[in-house]
Amino acid sequence: MRFVYLLLLAGGLFAQITVEAPERTIPRHVADKLSAADRVLFGKLMKVGLEAAWSAVTQEGYPLCFINELTPLNGDRRLVGRARTARYLPNRKDLREKIYAAGPQLNYRTAEEAQPGDVLVFDAGGETRSTVSGAMVTTRFLMRGGAGILVDGCMRDVPDLAAMPASFYLRCGHASSVSPLMMAVDY
Repeated sequence: MRFVYLLLLAGGLFAQITVEAPERTIPRHVADKLSAADRVLFGKLMKVGLEAAWSAVTQEGYPLCFINELTPLNGDRRLVGRARTARYLPNRKDLREKIYAAGPQLNYRTAEEAQPGDVLVFDAGGETRSTVSGAMVTTRFLMRGGAGILVDGCMRDVPDLAAMPASFYLRCGHASSVSPLMMAVDY
């Protein structure tokens, strides 16, 4: 029996394992709108492995640059782009009236002002009883060349989002709107 075990162990030591990384490309709706320089840069970033990216960011002094407990809607996609951030806080009537009187809601502005290759990062503080956006605003964001969305919270219209040609990471889906629980305060 020991001989069989040693034979199996030796065979395992000399066996070759081949792992082929899937082809990662920039989604067409993004690539078509990028500048030539961004197309090259984002194309290179698409090939960087998670461990290498994590190591580089950690070496720059940012070891805690992630949001826990996010779920990808499309696990077969890679998300690369420039972050555009929006921050949400619990609703305050006095502050909400001032912010909303200044112009369009900030989640609308994120879509309207998006540049090709942008990734929207919504900090909703992990709130799971309201949403930051839905399919309609996201469609506008994608039409402008947006690459994907990360939400430390929830989004509406999850089946519609899952069918879109972009990457989405979120805590969960929810049917509500942002108000009355949350309000966008920074962009």
